Amino acid sequence: MSEQFEGIFYRVGMWRGMPNYKCMECNFATLDGADKVIAHVRRRHFNWAEKRQPMIVVANKRGQEVASQEREDAGMAAMAGEAIARSEVIGKFGEDVGAMLIDAGLSSLSSIKPLTTDDLVKIEGIGKARARKILREMGE
Repeated sequence: MSEQFEGIFYRVGMWRGMPNYKCMECNFATLDGADKVIAHVRRRHFNWAEKRQPMIVVANKRGQEVASQEREDAGMAAMAGEAIARSEVIGKFGEDVGAMLIDAGLSSLSSIKPLTTDDLVKIEGIGKARARKILREMGE
């Protein structure tokens, strides 16, 4: 399962001829494989236990309690979806403009689509010309 998150939560490079698994959120790197870096992401960047309410039981559509690992996997999948949406914004508008949009809370293309030039110029670093260019690119 860990390999499906390559390019979302970690990337693989080479170090002295060996695959080096690097976290995309911080400087963590390991030669011990994808499972090790995913364990790091879960522990360091996605602490499900802290977010879970003690009185809430998570159940599937049949009413059966969902195991802890299933909840973590569902949370990781949700995070992966968000990371993919963010990467689409960066991919469409480039690192600089994409980062401005994401910092303004526009982390998916669908959140940008309904905006107007007046909405976009309220974002620090985006003037009228850049706002019009963003809207043109959204129309393509």
